[in-house]
Amino acid sequence: TPKITLDYKTGDTLLYATYSKGFKAGAYNGSTPSSPGPVDPETLSAYEVGVKSDIGGQVRLNVAAYYYQFDNIQVSRQNLGTTLVQNAAEAEAYGVEASLTYAVTSNLTLMASGSLEHTEYSSFRDAVAYVPTPAGNGTIGVGASGNRMIRAPKIVMNLAPEYNYPLANGASIGLAANYYYNDGFYWDQANQLYQPKYSLINASVTYTFPGEKVSIRAVAN
Repeated sequence: TPKITLDYKTGDTLLYATYSKGFKAGAYNGSTPSSPGPVDPETLSAYEVGVKSDIGGQVRLNVAAYYYQFDNIQVSRQNLGTTLVQNAAEAEAYGVEASLTYAVTSNLTLMASGSLEHTEYSSFRDAVAYVPTPAGNGTIGVGASGNRMIRAPKIVMNLAPEYNYPLANGASIGLAANYYYNDGFYWDQANQLYQPKYSLINASVTYTFPGEKVSIRAVAN
């Protein structure tokens, strides 16, 4: 599992490029005698380039672009009431992600992040697909080459402002909110079961007593 990193720092900016390789161990399907395996190890080759920078003491910006190549990727499927692990040959993922932290004042901080990602099973000949039958849903094997990988949204965004208000008695009140957006993803390799886009909003109020040893927080979501 090698890892090689080159980086260059100029001022408060760090440029880097990384190559790494890892694996997930192989396995046997002990609970499925008809398909015992073995399941081959899954390997990943990862390439990433990026920049980490502090701007003016108030702004921190991180941006990264990456490419992942999976070989013998391990996936799960249902087989007569049991979970069967199999290899799906090859898959790839690439994208870009960024995060920004901005200290507007000594009390107010804004944090934002987002990612764009493309994923694809580049070779997958026997994915599970569901079909209706008189007795309920049945399964068949279908080719999933070109389908999106499971639980892999194309767009994810996050916005989180925080405000801390000091009180005259030495205590403080902290206000925080978080907005999360996910543009949707597939639950299955055949790309039949789709989770539509959704948003989550959380907010909290925190009272910190003088001395900063005890605090009380109320959360809503």
